[in-house]
Amino acid sequence: MLSGKKDLSEHPGERSPPVPRQAGRHPREAARTQQHRRSRVEGPELAPHDGRRQTAREQQLEREVGRLRQAMEHRAAIDQARGIIMGLRACSSEAAWQVLVEVSQNTNTKLRDVATTLVATSSVDSLPADQRRQLGAAFRRMDTGT
Repeated sequence: MLSGKKDLSEHPGERSPPVPRQAGRHPREAARTQQHRRSRVEGPELAPHDGRRQTAREQQLEREVGRLRQAMEHRAAIDQARGIIMGLRACSSEAAWQVLVEVSQNTNTKLRDVATTLVATSSVDSLPADQRRQLGAAFRRMDTGT
């Protein structure tokens, strides 16, 4: 015992021998790296279909992709509805967006549903009564600048 450290060979029952390190890495670091590799998400074409459970991150990403796909599907109807409002009131795209938002909020209807209904109808008079009323109110506020 020249270095002042306790020689484990002299007292074998006191402490178990150290765990050998893999490639100079601490065992906890190696475990974290393995856990990170398991939680890493693969691309859609590489998604696991081997029956294993998905990680929370994979589930979160799948939900987000679903929401983005849904948003893309409804984007055309929303843009068309904006165009209809712009044509009816000669307003900017942003002003038309605000009209859609206002009608959606005041009728407790999803904006995409308001847009789809507006696009599907042949005239504003064909809209459901509550949406027609709110659209008229939004147009009046736009005209008065309030």
